[in-house]
Amino acid sequence: MQHNDNWGWRARIGLFIVGAEVVPEAEWWAMLPPNVSVHAARVGAPAPWARWREDRVGVELAEDLARGAAQFAAMHLSAVVIGHSSSSFVGGKGWDEAVVENISGILGPQVIATTNGLDCLAALRASGIRRPFLVLPPWFNDQTVEAGLRYYKDRGIELAGHLSYDPGRKWGTCRQGISIATAWVPSRRSNRFTHKSGHPVRWRPMVCSSPVRDFVA
Repeated sequence: MQHNDNWGWRARIGLFIVGAEVVPEAEWWAMLPPNVSVHAARVGAPAPWARWREDRVGVELAEDLARGAAQFAAMHLSAVVIGHSSSSFVGGKGWDEAVVENISGILGPQVIATTNGLDCLAALRASGIRRPFLVLPPWFNDQTVEAGLRYYKDRGIELAGHLSYDPGRKWGTCRQGISIATAWVPSRRSNRFTHKSGHPVRWRPMVCSSPVRDFVA
């Protein structure tokens, strides 16, 4: 009898996630097509996971990120994503490109390297969305929210609006089970939410993690 061994013979994806987080890895496994695998490395550094050099012409990877990249390099992966929107936001303009250039030097030219920020932008372009509505998770403080708004402004994206998601008073007891999409767009067929103005609105989540794309036939 044959059983699915989850071996990614079509594609293998490396995923950098927050050290104590369990949701992204589970979500990826739930969404992956057959014969594609995901392999997680955890990072305990504060955002951003790579610090700008003084001359701001490059970044220095956090120790966890550098060690994980070296391990990923030996795993013959198809792509690697830094799954940390906070780093893209707080790192600011040019951070995504700088960290991709740095980490690509470790992974090698055969591996696609990307970030949550870059993949959000790619998803917007692919979907033809010009004015997304940004929904941010409740654990983002004011500084991170401001950084997120600035991130899209610097990229020339006009937001339709934004809000911080409020799952209620008891959310802290089950936060490991909560996953918040980064950007939301209008939809006629979706869940109903209420904006701060009190008006009910309908939104559908736009997945902003790296899609399994060119390297999967």
